[in-house]
Amino acid sequence: MLMLWMAFSCTWALGQNLPDLSAYRFRESLSVSIDLPPQTPKSVIGRRLTVKTELDSALRQQLERFRQRSQTPVGADRQGWRVQIYSGNGAGANNARFDFLAKYPDVEVYSFYDRPYYKVRVGNFKSKSEAQAFCDKIKSDFPPAFILPDKVAE
Repeated sequence: MLMLWMAFSCTWALGQNLPDLSAYRFRESLSVSIDLPPQTPKSVIGRRLTVKTELDSALRQQLERFRQRSQTPVGADRQGWRVQIYSGNGAGANNARFDFLAKYPDVEVYSFYDRPYYKVRVGNFKSKSEAQAFCDKIKSDFPPAFILPDKVAE
């Protein structure tokens, strides 16, 4: 969440509401206490300040793709292949996910917990040969990558 917050460009504004980001499925509240300088006009003291956030276009596109991916229709799955790039703890899974998205932003990424490990799988390949070709391509960036059969989106 800190990385997401750092990606925001923040400006202070009086009397304006925060944009509705509920469609992006994250809700985080933030309380800020500010010591105002002595030269602050008395009309401002005691008024509530709000933070106006603006998403840069790249982050907005990533959030929109995430929102669309999370709304996969039921029954849209078929047997196919994926490439697993990580299996381990939660922090490592998040790092693998973000690293992969930075290098391959157009490839679908799936993270899930399969006791006792978090796993990150990528792609929706129809054939084993497609999955193997992609696995070979990313092997230098993700050495533990391997292919496996999985239900994939149409």
